Amino acid sequence: MSTKDSELHDYGLASLPSRVQVLESTFASQRSKLASQESRIVSLTTRVASLMDDVQVLAMISEPYKLLRHGFIISYKRNKLHMITESDEKYIIGGDFVSHRGDAKADAELYRLTDGKARDDFLVFQSLYGCLPQIVWQISKQPLLPQELE
Repeated sequence: MSTKDSELHDYGLASLPSRVQVLESTFASQRSKLASQESRIVSLTTRVASLMDDVQVLAMISEPYKLLRHGFIISYKRNKLHMITESDEKYIIGGDFVSHRGDAKADAELYRLTDGKARDDFLVFQSLYGCLPQIVWQISKQPLLPQELE
């Protein structure tokens, strides 16, 4: 064996083609696993969004959250529109509500409650959110993304 051949063998250069083949095979396997993981992440992200919607619906139907949302509308009505009714006062007296931000979807649901506690001050909602609750109900039924983008 010549000196040059000996040096190639010492550095493992003779096995280079087979090592490259192993690396390429490993790379292809890892790429496949990555694609599978990316697909799983998309699936889990969709599931989390669905669960968040479920949590929001459950929160909206809980009595404490309804009271909080009533309180938010009443605060707006009192502080910005300078009007308050007798029925509004019972919510103020009846609870310590603190809500510092709107929730149009939950607030719109207050206008179609079937337990005798539905709000009827539609113009207050319109002043607060710029549309009537019926518009929010319709928007809430629509998917956020077209089906082909999900």
